Amino acid sequence: MASSYALNYYARSARLRMTLRRMVFYTSCEDAMTSDFEATVVPAGESAGQFDVTCNYVRNVTQARCAAVIVIDGESGSGYSVVGPLEAQILLPAILRKMADTLHGQLSKNLQ
Repeated sequence: MASSYALNYYARSARLRMTLRRMVFYTSCEDAMTSDFEATVVPAGESAGQFDVTCNYVRNVTQARCAAVIVIDGESGSGYSVVGPLEAQILLPAILRKMADTLHGQLSKNLQ
């Protein structure tokens, strides 16, 4: 029998994944229809640090070891934040690549 902590963790993770999927799907559909969005990532650019509060909030609420937040065309601009120990952050490139491949496949099916 799984512990209540594990069940709560998986339930929270599933809800967060579903919310993120909806956000990415709607953003991508809008972008695909308008095609006026240009994806840019500027390390230490003008938005550097402005999403750290939100990222820390996500990390604390989910009790995660590490959290990443990506903001696309928000009120304060676009950017990202990663909060957590280096040994957890080191996993992000592989996770993001897998996520990108999965999303690309899902969106390709949905936009056909």
